[in-house]
Amino acid sequence: MEQFVAINNETYYWSQPKALERFFELRTPAAELAGLLVWEKAFGTLATAYTAAGHWSFKRVGFWNPRITVRKPGEDNDLAVFYPRFFGNGTLEIVGGDQFRWESLNFWATHWGFFNPSDDQVLVKFIPGSDQGTLGDVFKNQAIIQIDLQRRVSDLPLLISLGWYLMILRLDDSAASVTATTAAIG
Repeated sequence: MEQFVAINNETYYWSQPKALERFFELRTPAAELAGLLVWEKAFGTLATAYTAAGHWSFKRVGFWNPRITVRKPGEDNDLAVFYPRFFGNGTLEIVGGDQFRWESLNFWATHWGFFNPSDDQVLVKFIPGSDQGTLGDVFKNQAIIQIDLQRRVSDLPLLISLGWYLMILRLDDSAASVTATTAAIG
């Protein structure tokens, strides 16, 4: 496996190398590998993120009180917890540390970002698509990541990884609801 480059640019790209695999690469504009997000099973919500700054496991848990836990892989202690709210917004609470708001950046809820609550500014944006889309990318999940380097925080690699995880979960949930609606109508 390639070594990861540190996250220190303004722009990155999440891409899905193979349309039917739940495996994603975070790359720089020069195509250097900066991170990975890998689902442990074809179905389920357990995924592991890898960057030069560390690695984390993400898992959606709870039915009445849903949340997403952030842990070191194989450990039981939460490093952070994401608490979703209505319409996909939510709050990431780092244990013993900062909080970050996750909110939609546009009316259609296609662009998302993590906000720094202290100055209410977007730290990192997630915009679907790529700068070099090809016909082969039609069925792949991709996003352009824009980082405000003036407001850089130490948890940035975690925010970039968790944000993409949240976007993929949202896409999965949307596809499941369309399938259920179609089955109910048909």
